[in-house]
Amino acid sequence: MALVTVKGEDGYERSISIPEDIPLIEQAAERVGAKLIVVDPFMAFLSGDANSHRDQDVRRALAPLARMAERLGAAVVVIRHLNKGTHPNPLYRGGGSIGIIGAARMAFLVAKDPQDEERRVLATTKNNLAKPPASLLFRVEEADNGAARVTWLGKSEASAKDLLATPHDQEQADARSEAMEFLNDILSDRPVPAEDVLREAEDAGISESTLRRAKKHLGVMAYRKSKPGESRGKGRWLWKLPIVGLRDVQDGHVDQDENFDHLEHNKGLEARENRIGKSTVQDDHHDLQDDQGVQGIQGDQDGQRLEARRLEHNDALEDVRELFARDFIEESG
Repeated sequence: MALVTVKGEDGYERSISIPEDIPLIEQAAERVGAKLIVVDPFMAFLSGDANSHRDQDVRRALAPLARMAERLGAAVVVIRHLNKGTHPNPLYRGGGSIGIIGAARMAFLVAKDPQDEERRVLATTKNNLAKPPASLLFRVEEADNGAARVTWLGKSEASAKDLLATPHDQEQADARSEAMEFLNDILSDRPVPAEDVLREAEDAGISESTLRRAKKHLGVMAYRKSKPGESRGKGRWLWKLPIVGLRDVQDGHVDQDENFDHLEHNKGLEARENRIGKSTVQDDHHDLQDDQGVQGIQGDQDGQRLEARRLEHNDALEDVRELFARDFIEESG
């Protein structure tokens, strides 16, 4: 029996959603006496309100599924695709949060046999119920009636880690692609604190260096949000997907100068963010003494006045940029 859609309140068919539709899944399983329930793939049926990269969200979705399995006396198999990360531990190579495999009692990896692309290997990545079994070889063949049939071919020496080994260059490209997909997902709704993004990326098996390369490639904006009354340099860093100021768009034309100034402001903020945690962190200031034009008139009274005006100009510019950032924060909610 295959259960893919259910009838919604409006009378139209809609896709199954986990955990909202677990009572409907349970009713269907009881009707046919099912002892094995396969969710394939899990991401296709995960609630739209849940973020597959957020540990708390996936655990909230999987816990009711586990309780349903206990009531039915059935086993639930959740299938997910591999991510494109480079983490050496197979536990971190499944798509979405580490919380998915964390909620499971057993986990397996299916991949091509390194010795023969026509064969497949079933390897254990996690087993909380017994000693991990040996990897198994199999081939998918066509039966006499045209259906697919699994033919088991014995044990394999390949471990899950062996099956995930890929060429280094392709590995890096795939890892960045996975990190970009992760950022698009986790930042799709709102700005997210940088420390939360880094933590969720680690849970998904994405290294910080790969995440920052993806951040740069996507143009993710980093800015500091301070609470009312906090002094400059305080507050927390947030990451947000790049946007265009819609108020400057008229007849399909964007004010490039202002948008460019916003991006330049973001670069300055990102430079400061990258120095978080260092004992030598100081606010960025241009050393006007190193400016060739100022050095050429040093000691001259007119040059001193010019330098003072430039200092005032820089202070004013910094104030304008700070106001721009605060305006952006208020608009973004």
